[in-house]
Amino acid sequence: MAPLLDEIRKQLEGYTLLVVPYCHADWAWGHTRRWHELRYIKVIDDVLDIIQAQEQEGVPADAPHAFRWYADCYRTEIAPYQEARPERFDELRQRVAEGRVAICGGYANIRVNHAEGEAFIRSMIYGRRIFREIFPEANLTVQSDLVDISVGHPQLPQLVTQAGYDNLQFWRSHQALNEKGIPQQFVWEGLDGSQVLCCRGCYSGLAGRNYAPEDRSEKWDELVQYWWESLLQEKHEHAPSKMLWLQHGADDSRPLRMGKTTDEPLDLVGLVQDWTERESSSIRFATPVEAFWELQKERDRLPVIQGTIDPCDVSHKAALLGARGLWRLRSECVRALLTAETLGVLLPETPFPEARHERLWKALLRCSCHATQWLFQDDFDEHEALAKNTLFEAKQLHAESMRTLAGTIRTEPNSVAVFYNPLPYERSVAVPLRLSFVETDKDNASKPIRLRDGRGREVAYQVTDEMAHAGVRWELDTLVQVHLPACGWNVVSLEEG
Repeated sequence: MAPLLDEIRKQLEGYTLLVVPYCHADWAWGHTRRWHELRYIKVIDDVLDIIQAQEQEGVPADAPHAFRWYADCYRTEIAPYQEARPERFDELRQRVAEGRVAICGGYANIRVNHAEGEAFIRSMIYGRRIFREIFPEANLTVQSDLVDISVGHPQLPQLVTQAGYDNLQFWRSHQALNEKGIPQQFVWEGLDGSQVLCCRGCYSGLAGRNYAPEDRSEKWDELVQYWWESLLQEKHEHAPSKMLWLQHGADDSRPLRMGKTTDEPLDLVGLVQDWTERESSSIRFATPVEAFWELQKERDRLPVIQGTIDPCDVSHKAALLGARGLWRLRSECVRALLTAETLGVLLPETPFPEARHERLWKALLRCSCHATQWLFQDDFDEHEALAKNTLFEAKQLHAESMRTLAGTIRTEPNSVAVFYNPLPYERSVAVPLRLSFVETDKDNASKPIRLRDGRGREVAYQVTDEMAHAGVRWELDTLVQVHLPACGWNVVSLEEG
């Protein structure tokens, strides 16, 4: 074993091993939402207790074995704690300000194929906004709430950097990217030239007894070999820098514990102390912020990867239940909110209802949190009701803005409709239009009719249905072909004959 150990230690010479504790917080995964909320409250209590105990023991904050931790989602993880532990929230703020706890994510850990792209963007925007509000001294340079999703589309660097992040940590798809020769640390360049520093790797690990056995002092060489073969070697082979990121934790993991099925203590603090005393390679606890500080020192050594790194996604988390699930409701909510917003900013002399829009976006983001497809029925019913209510209110906003806009447009007495195009390019579209005839003595519906747009051009239409009674047609459902300018509107008028 000695020659092998000598080679392992030679390979690790000059390397820094960073143990990064983390709890992956799902909205629901195998448990009710209430269980998850209580679990994450317990997790953060544990984190604060560990740091407090170390302070009482006199452990310096910069000691290698001084504990660290990070959270990556407001709505799923931090919000329950804020609501349940107001008496300890100042203590959490203090640890964030000290850098012992890092904040590395957005409002909701949204999976990019489970919601429209704008929801993903709003999650970063509103997440940074609320984290800046409740943790004003937090370093918000790391985006790390994408660990359990597939990341590969070429616009992600642009979105991440424009949201204010410099660094991105993610995982999937791990083996595929290894096979493609993409290192675990690199600079990712997007389509527009935006660059983000990336570190990838599994978000779980260091949660088994074999990583910190109680009898490690007698079997230290065997332990070093086990760490190399099960953990360090793969990272060493795919890391161009001399920093190796070692995640500690997994789904719903309490800190310094083996896992949620046992919750048995794991002496990683003692392990870090022993490694520091026995090995030439350095090791310490770290947050993602500190890990990227370390990586920034070697940025010039990292390759620049351009464009799409993985065109696939993880299909085992596809949108379950189809139209009966949440995916369709989420998409409809995003489109309704975006249309209402684009209308709202065009209205002259009308204050934009930003607070109302933000409330609806946050409700939508709550319905879009990661791992909502396996909800228990009661939790699903609550999410579905919230999504439907959000969609209804978004459509009401749209209708209110549309009526206000229509009231500001100069129209002819025979105008019957105003159509609005929320998209940034002009287009011709087939749109449903209901023509109502209230003057039955004129019997308009029985006469030939002609439709014209705001420029006097004839509009093609097709009757799809009619309402008739007592020999009179009261309404016609039609499909009209109307031309719409970019982010603009057109008027349709009715002529007889």
